[in-house]
Amino acid sequence: MCRVNHRSWWKEELPGEEEYQTARANLDSVGWAVDYINQPLLPHLGAG
Repeated sequence: MCRVNHRSWWKEELPGEEEYQTARANLDSVGWAVDYINQPLLPHLGAG
């Protein structure tokens, strides 16, 4: 399924440059070592 703006996703959901910079700085501070990444499930994937 393709993502269609204002139908199955909104470009405003994407992080802004400031959020990317913050994320990179946080990852740099821990050597890019993470225990897990939590990503919300998408309804159209049939999860639930």
